Amino acid sequence: MKKLLLGLVFFLLFIPLIQWNIQLFEEEPLGGEYTVAEEPELNWNNWLTGSYQEQFSSFFNDTIGFKKTLVRTYNQYCFSLFNKANSVNTIIGKDKVLFQENVIESYLGKNFAGEDKLNKIVDDFKSAQIDLEKRGILLVAVIAPGKASFLKEYIPTRFALSQKKTNNYDYLTKRLIEKDANIVDLSELLRNTKTEYPLFPKNGMHWSGYSTILTFNSLTRFIEEKTKKNLRGYIQKPGVLTKDSLRYTDNDIAKAMNTLWLPENFLMNYPVVEFEEDKYYKPNVLIIGDSYSQSFYGFYPFYENVFNSESSFWYYNRIELWPYESGKETNVHKLDKKEEILSRNVILLMATEDNLHRFGFGFLEDYKYILEGVESPKDKEVKRLEESIRNNPEWMKFIYIQAKERNQTVDQTVRANAIHLFNNKK
Repeated sequence: MKKLLLGLVFFLLFIPLIQWNIQLFEEEPLGGEYTVAEEPELNWNNWLTGSYQEQFSSFFNDTIGFKKTLVRTYNQYCFSLFNKANSVNTIIGKDKVLFQENVIESYLGKNFAGEDKLNKIVDDFKSAQIDLEKRGILLVAVIAPGKASFLKEYIPTRFALSQKKTNNYDYLTKRLIEKDANIVDLSELLRNTKTEYPLFPKNGMHWSGYSTILTFNSLTRFIEEKTKKNLRGYIQKPGVLTKDSLRYTDNDIAKAMNTLWLPENFLMNYPVVEFEEDKYYKPNVLIIGDSYSQSFYGFYPFYENVFNSESSFWYYNRIELWPYESGKETNVHKLDKKEEILSRNVILLMATEDNLHRFGFGFLEDYKYILEGVESPKDKEVKRLEESIRNNPEWMKFIYIQAKERNQTVDQTVRANAIHLFNNKK
């Protein structure tokens, strides 16, 4: 019996090493964003200085067999027994509804940008709207909802909802309306929508696919009203009701928690969408926005069916994510922005409530410089920061790892880090 127990102990000690070397079992990759140490290069210099041993220790710790399963087991233990999430920025609300902390704080007004900054955004938008209108281009501000404002009854009591102050959404939408700006407030639209189906999932940070069906229709109706042209419409038919087979982003927070199994979700509605005959006006549209903008092609193919094939989506005004075309330049700063802007029929600037303090993501503050064909002060500073990053070997090691994890080019990752530095210097 003792030999059997001893053998079992040795087996448990060595099975992670065996898994590490020959991958006996396939483990599901961990979700979210994290950095895995790379295997170091063995040479005399690294060995004698001790850097190889230190780097290999980090590499071994990150890649040891069953590491992913052990992480998931520990996270499940914390979530199930202590109502705790071990992923960054995740808040477990009442009835285990998942939130991001920054979204809650935005709703409460804790990241209020101030009247001066928001007034400048409004003034810049109105100025660009008037200028583009003279050129026959429609500029529209599209406001997407935030989960905290829709499911506030599930926010934990420690956030003191009674102390909510004016937030960016309250102030910015009011001022845009006062300025007679072109605004489509999808947040307000959904608040006035009576439906039995969830507009936000329990385990996701973005709105539901059902919400995109309701809101994209209102967005196209606004474009029709302003352009006096009919766009391709669609109808929804009964589809799938499910708690398990969730689509696109409806489980994104839960997946990033890296538990053994996903927590139960709301009963989600995924109707079937059927588009009308392809005989209507299809505008050339440039969409500049955050991840909520992706939902209009992630859940259902709205962009490709309603807009023309020259249309584009610029993610945070940095990367062209849609439409995907192999070999095509996707770094927005390398494109001819003046030509890109002036070739459009419609430009949509879209952001969720949490991102309204940086509405337009640099487009509005750079607009006049782009049209004049000169480099903006922001672009000059970002280029300087890019050069500084490229001249820092240690930083570039991090960039290569980050680019691989994000499935981006090195140029895109350098640019993203430079913009992050610029935004945080303000």
